[in-house]
Amino acid sequence: MTGSVAEQAEPHSDPAADPILVVDGLHKRYGDGPVAVDDITLNVRRGEFVSLVGPSGCGKTTLMKCISGLLRPTSGRVALDGAEIDGPPREMVLVFQDYSRSLYPWLTVFDNVEMPLKASKQTRATVDRAERKARVTEALEAVGLAAAGPKYPWQLSGGMQQRVALARAIAFRSEILLLDEPFASVDALVREELEDLVLRLRQRFGITVILVTHDIDEAVYLSDRVFVLGPPPSKVVREVAIDLPRPRDQLSTRRLPEFGDLRLVIHEDIMRRPAKNSSGAEEERP
Repeated sequence: MTGSVAEQAEPHSDPAADPILVVDGLHKRYGDGPVAVDDITLNVRRGEFVSLVGPSGCGKTTLMKCISGLLRPTSGRVALDGAEIDGPPREMVLVFQDYSRSLYPWLTVFDNVEMPLKASKQTRATVDRAERKARVTEALEAVGLAAAGPKYPWQLSGGMQQRVALARAIAFRSEILLLDEPFASVDALVREELEDLVLRLRQRFGITVILVTHDIDEAVYLSDRVFVLGPPPSKVVREVAIDLPRPRDQLSTRRLPEFGDLRLVIHEDIMRRPAKNSSGAEEERP
């Protein structure tokens, strides 16, 4: 419900702790085409909520796919708990924007959430039937869909389908939840409900969250830190600590003067574009 408090504990991350995820000098070029991301370095601490924002086409999704192991960087590295990622790791799960294509319409909601638990190559361990049922039941309850198990995705609204995608991620019991523009296809009120849902899931399951979004307000509302990417070929142009009090509320948090200040800092960085001087070299606009 809009304006309700997202009931969560203080952030799980310890600023002094070693990061769970390190991106070091990541560079990605598609074949002989232009460079998508260039020399990106950042880290994420365990239990932290981090957002990646930047102008359209700056390579946010490319960066997320490299982090998740779906794409190999041209150079640089991504490391999880000190081990370099060379393929999709068991410890991560990625939720895309297009929930309708990530769910199987011929399977019930319950079966959609359960299916990854049956793929032994993915889980690298046997999840017996009773454990699968318990995990799916818990996950559906956690996203507010306890009674939706027998239904099919096409019988649900867009917001409810995205909840199913989140439930599947939660049931998989991964340490890191990767969200690639997950709420872009729903209306504003449903978006706020899903934002608060993600905060509750973070608290309940102690997960680390990395969000790609074009919505600056969303990034400020949800995050502990925001990494701002510049125009392509992308680099990190600023790291912004979001020192807003928790728990956060859709109304009171967004009314804080500090919220507006943080939003403005990020917005100015995204709007700043390189300009060419009289000699043709690029220089940063003020």
